[in-house]
Amino acid sequence: MAAYNTKDNSKTATVTDSTELETARVTLFDNMEGNYGLLLNAFKPEPTLAAKYFDESLLRNILQVIFGTTIKMLKTKNLFKRTFANPTTQQLQITNLTNTVLYMFLSSTKLGQVGTVFVTIAPLSISTHNLTEFGNPATQVFFNIYNTNALIKAQV
Repeated sequence: MAAYNTKDNSKTATVTDSTELETARVTLFDNMEGNYGLLLNAFKPEPTLAAKYFDESLLRNILQVIFGTTIKMLKTKNLFKRTFANPTTQQLQITNLTNTVLYMFLSSTKLGQVGTVFVTIAPLSISTHNLTEFGNPATQVFFNIYNTNALIKAQV
């Protein structure tokens, strides 16, 4: 009987320890990710200086951000301002959920206009592109999208 009670107590202790470990693991990851962001912010002029503290190749190879947006007819919309530490290796996967052609491009201004360098995103498609296909990542930090359709709002 003593062995049986000891077994039950051990199971309870293991469950408690396991729950506490998971909570600590999540907290540690949240803090590490926050610290990485703070380092990138602190080293804005030269973000590669922050890279030595984190395994950027691992971070680049895991899914970073998923977001959706709607672009009005014949309008340009800024999707985000780029702050990547190593822009030449960045890739973006784009899902065009509507029956309209989209132009995606980098710009030096938040709502820049489509220039000579842009990527055409086919209607109802999923495509993956290198960041450099959209423009010059060294001088153009805003990632923009233009909906070419006069009748349909684009969902991306």
